[in-house]
Amino acid sequence: MRALELLVLLAAAVASSAEPLIGTDDNWEEVLVAKPLVFVGFFAPWCGHCKALKPHWAEVGDAIAAKTAAEGEEELAIAEVDVVASPGVYWRYDIQSFPVLKLFRHGLPIGTCDGRSAKDILKWIEPRRKFVPSMAVVTAPTEPGINADISDMRSYHGQVVPVALRAAVVGVFDGTTGPGSPLDIFQSIALSHASFSKDDMVEGPPPPPFAIMDSSQTKLAAANLGVTAPGIAVVRTNADVANDSEVELVASPPGLLEVSKTRTIEEVAEEVRGWIDDQRYPVILEWTTENKPFIFTRRPGFETHVLLFIPPNMTPELETELLVALTTAGEKYRRQALFLFLRIGDGHEEGTQLARELNVGGADSVPAVMVVKSDAKEGDITFFRRPTPEGVDFAPALTGSADIETFIDDYFNGDVAPDASNPVAAAQAAGGAAGGAAQAEEEDEGPEVDESDVQVLLSEESFDQLLKQNEVGLVEAYAPWCGHCKKLKPGYAAAATELTKAISVEGIELKPVVLAKFDATHPKTRELGEKLSVDGFPSLFVFFKGVVFDFQGDRTPKGIVEAMRNYQLKHAALPLTSEGTLEVARTPEAVKGLMEAAQPPPPPAAPDGWDAEEDGEYDPGATEVGMLVLAVVSGAAEEVALKTMEQIALQYTPPDISDVGVPHVSFGAVSVEDEAALAPLVEAGVLPPGAPGHIRSVGGAALALSLVQHGASTWSPGVVSVPQLLTQGPWMGAAEGTQFLTDAFRPPLVEMGDNAAFNDLMGAQHVLQVVLFDNFARKKDALLPGGTLWKSLEAIVAKVPGRRACFVAVDSQHGGALDFFGLGEADLPAVRVVNISSTISYNVTLHPKAKKGALRDADAASLNACDEALGKAFDPTTGTNLLIPNKRSEPLDAANMDYPLKSIVGSMWEDVVLGEAAAKQDVVIVYFDPDCPHCKKMLPVIEKVANEAESARPNLTFLQLDITANDPDGWENPEGVPTVHLYPALADGSKSRGADEFVPYHGEPDVASLEGFLAKNAPLWGTGKAAGKSEL
Repeated sequence: MRALELLVLLAAAVASSAEPLIGTDDNWEEVLVAKPLVFVGFFAPWCGHCKALKPHWAEVGDAIAAKTAAEGEEELAIAEVDVVASPGVYWRYDIQSFPVLKLFRHGLPIGTCDGRSAKDILKWIEPRRKFVPSMAVVTAPTEPGINADISDMRSYHGQVVPVALRAAVVGVFDGTTGPGSPLDIFQSIALSHASFSKDDMVEGPPPPPFAIMDSSQTKLAAANLGVTAPGIAVVRTNADVANDSEVELVASPPGLLEVSKTRTIEEVAEEVRGWIDDQRYPVILEWTTENKPFIFTRRPGFETHVLLFIPPNMTPELETELLVALTTAGEKYRRQALFLFLRIGDGHEEGTQLARELNVGGADSVPAVMVVKSDAKEGDITFFRRPTPEGVDFAPALTGSADIETFIDDYFNGDVAPDASNPVAAAQAAGGAAGGAAQAEEEDEGPEVDESDVQVLLSEESFDQLLKQNEVGLVEAYAPWCGHCKKLKPGYAAAATELTKAISVEGIELKPVVLAKFDATHPKTRELGEKLSVDGFPSLFVFFKGVVFDFQGDRTPKGIVEAMRNYQLKHAALPLTSEGTLEVARTPEAVKGLMEAAQPPPPPAAPDGWDAEEDGEYDPGATEVGMLVLAVVSGAAEEVALKTMEQIALQYTPPDISDVGVPHVSFGAVSVEDEAALAPLVEAGVLPPGAPGHIRSVGGAALALSLVQHGASTWSPGVVSVPQLLTQGPWMGAAEGTQFLTDAFRPPLVEMGDNAAFNDLMGAQHVLQVVLFDNFARKKDALLPGGTLWKSLEAIVAKVPGRRACFVAVDSQHGGALDFFGLGEADLPAVRVVNISSTISYNVTLHPKAKKGALRDADAASLNACDEALGKAFDPTTGTNLLIPNKRSEPLDAANMDYPLKSIVGSMWEDVVLGEAAAKQDVVIVYFDPDCPHCKKMLPVIEKVANEAESARPNLTFLQLDITANDPDGWENPEGVPTVHLYPALADGSKSRGADEFVPYHGEPDVASLEGFLAKNAPLWGTGKAAGKSEL
């Protein structure tokens, strides 16, 4: 376990034991079965959205606790998981963002609630508590066939279900009940498919209705339906062209619902879900407008389309033969592709158009079959066609089932080469076969929305032009299939219309604000989305004077308008020149003007009629405080610094200071070229005496911060950044500047536990943590703000550039923390410096005679050792960390080099990855966590490629390193897992590699993608003879 995980886990352990239940890696299985239903919130301590949800979450807990389960409802427990403290839990469920609210039933995941208010969450929960007790019970037919009682599947929340997509699921059971029974598993799966309102409606085909057959009728079910208890029947609209019945039934295979020592309940449920999803869909489907939402719904095989084009003049016999052959192939290659047929000719305009775009050919070439494979991530479309005779442009028309069977078998065996002969058709088809997903989604969006005031960006060039032509605006990155994007669409359009107006606010003229959007999944704009770090949809970005940053407002029409106008007002409040740029104070008078502008408004006066003698002294509430933020600039850096400062002023949100409230913030800029002009700031302590001269000597520009109370002449000691902070450019400088201002208010000492200060620190991974182990519990007052220890540590932290360090008090009762760092009770007091971002720790040596309580009691020698350690960590001469890290490594005998995928330990890393012998090979290394679900998907892929390459490609070496127990010797761990790096073989004459000379793999966990990556990037992939004998 890493230091980050350990510290947060320990924090969770000292939290209060009040409701809700606290789920951890250690007790998760018990939490899951606390009640039949368990509603779990997955939260991250650093997540702002999680903090915003917490009051609503508490209200939900109170409402659930106050109401006992009524008849016809299942009991429900509320639980929460700190995902940082218990990564094993959230990895298990592939959670990608926070917060996430998931419902479980007897341990099985049921669904995710998107509600973010107590009202919406409770509205989502209540019908799910009633679902299982009220599930429909149906009767078996008294003779062979399907009765109407089990085949009602025509509508979905008032919408007609397309005929080809109608299905129903019926469970047949023998009366055995209880958690883990086949009936119970089936009920949980039914609940996970259930939809209770239009808000629950899923994209793509609607979920089928579920029902249970009366347990007294199992013999009839076996005799007349062919389903033996426990079993499942899927009833669907018949797609078998050789069968004339309207519906057909598919019975589950024997043993599908059986739990055993080798098949857990979760594994059985997953197999059952997969079988139902496979059987509910027709094997082949006609390409029609009503079926499009299904065709482009993400499910196994959706990116590969096997297309059969049927002309109008084909005989009924041949049509039947070809459709039967397509059905047979669909059964054979289920989950690997979608098998579709299209009618072309008069009355079938869409099929005819698509055939033309895909260059199928003329009358002599149809009926025809082809494969279209699209890669949504890369935006690539590849065509596969039947062989074309020499001298002929198109393959001949299909003459029978053998033509289809041969072509499809050859394609899935890898024997059909891609067709690259018609790039024009490929470009057109991007809007047809593969691009039709976006079109289908657009057609199915519901009521039309007037987006005439929203600019649509079709390329990265149009985005650049937008930024050049407009000072301020908002851009949405969306995906056509994204439900949240569709919900945002009308509100975003309404805000765009409102912001087209120029308005006046308290005498300040505000210009119109432009709103734009682009499809971040489209090939032409996908790279733009990557540059903007789009990691979810919809993503909103503000731009101001060419700099782009994340939108932080409420995503409602009112919230968007208010936020964008607020950005404009923030800029208008700055001291600006007539050209609209930040003005620089260059005289003592101008500097004093900035200081006066930072004075906060007076506190509110006592209301009329307030009598001090009768009512007592009037308390105006929190004391008003002014906050002065200055760009302290040299002439050499003035231009870039002023642009950066404008961005900081817009992007920075001041904190809520204890007993003060949100301070009155004033921004400005001063020049260091005339030190006499800065005398008022130096005299007030806002700038240290030597700071202006140092900034001028290096041609820099720094950020300075100081506070003043209303009516006071005394300013707080100024906090000044490194002199290069504002010289990095507006984008990077704004990011680091806002972080600097945030760090300035971080306390010097926090106590490990479930408290806001510690949670905020855990989210600031750039801050070095100095962990103090001592007997703090015996004298809790020692940790209070203003105490001797607090003041001593404040003096140390104040010397750290940007205050990028913080002390953490850990009491000796936390045995887990002591064990992790190899400490015992006899080793106290002790200090460890921890780099949270890299998980590396460093020892701080205290005096051997230091006694327990030395840190708690602010022992001068012990604190001096901490001061010296931080001085090395932020060495002013080299600008690097000179502390010697503690490196973890399993013993050498834990390594296993006998297999194609070799297991190494940390102490081996530098030699087997970077060494001279390794440099002659292409080396692939995967960093993994044995408990990570994503790693469990990737490792078998790496192993298979390694096994296949062992004899055929001897110039490749495959390695794996468990980073929960090892730190690479010579390099820091990658930030996430699984991480796959390729170190390409070096040219002849090169001795060894650099640690950063790798090519990262960003593809999917499948063999074809990984082999394609290696074929492209590994120099020796195609060589069969070893370039040099591997000594690994």
